[in-house]
Amino acid sequence: MGLGVRRANVIGYNEILDYLEGRWTLPEAVSLIKQNSRRYAKRQMTWFRHQHDCRFFDEPAGLIVSITKN
Repeated sequence: MGLGVRRANVIGYNEILDYLEGRWTLPEAVSLIKQNSRRYAKRQMTWFRHQHDCRFFDEPAGLIVSITKN
């Protein structure tokens, strides 16, 4: 591209720009986006686990029951 595009700190943005600039093939870029998404989700889960007041619900019904009890 070479247009001096400002790189954003967003999952997928840099990978697609690198694909468009010919650094990676599309399958490589997609693979990197998936990998970086998993890494980000893992960091989020680690952060949430350290929040003592945080509760996880497997289904929306569990959340609704928890809200209506209070």
